[in-house]
Amino acid sequence: MQLAEDLAFETMSFLPAVVFLDGEYWGLYYLTEKYSDNFLHQYYGVEEEDIVIIKNGQINAGKAEDLDAFNQDRDLIASDELSVEESWMLFCEKFDVESYIDYYAFQTWIGRNNDWPGSNYAVWKVSAHPQYGKWRWMLFDVNSGGMRDYEFDSFSYLTEKDKMFAKLIRYPEFRKRYLDRVNELGNVTFAPDRVIPLIEEIAEKNRPQMRLFYDRFYVGIYTEENYEAEIAGLKEFFPRRYSYLAELERKWFPGDVK
Repeated sequence: MQLAEDLAFETMSFLPAVVFLDGEYWGLYYLTEKYSDNFLHQYYGVEEEDIVIIKNGQINAGKAEDLDAFNQDRDLIASDELSVEESWMLFCEKFDVESYIDYYAFQTWIGRNNDWPGSNYAVWKVSAHPQYGKWRWMLFDVNSGGMRDYEFDSFSYLTEKDKMFAKLIRYPEFRKRYLDRVNELGNVTFAPDRVIPLIEEIAEKNRPQMRLFYDRFYVGIYTEENYEAEIAGLKEFFPRRYSYLAELERKWFPGDVK
């Protein structure tokens, strides 16, 4: 989440916490913010009764017709009823373009897959609001499928799993903005001189607690060697992902990549 704090979608702040139950050590956990109408009210000063949140295809705040409208717009944009240009125009009318592109570029970069984008997604907006009246994205559960295989083909995966993305990527303006953002993230957000020290800092802070955690819950299953292997894998992922994404872009979009 720390890597995404400056991007145009929501992230949740968190704090590590060591938990004891009746004096017995119970492991390392994280106190995490919860997406809600109050969360958005606190950060944006918008009225809670006007907030709409959809998470995993369910209404968390708002009305049933808000969910219907969201699904209908996505389906129409993805359908053959509209030309590619008409789909792009409707998308710009209904969705916050910067938020969508930042969110999808981020997920592309980390190789998100498995339970996303069909699940583990959330969007929000404020009804009839001049600034926040379009759908914006919310990031969560990025550890459930990503940052493992630096050779994961996100472009193939997304065009197969996300019909709206598959339609939008055919429009030149969207494709350029999306690919530019993927490359910008590689040069700034996920630059090795930024991300590797952050990994090392977090790993060092958690290392003593992970020893206790494994001893408490995973004796004979996970060890310190497993932990160090996970850290080494993350440190390897980001530099290699940068090079591999460049190869993927040349393969999928030869006319757009120099």
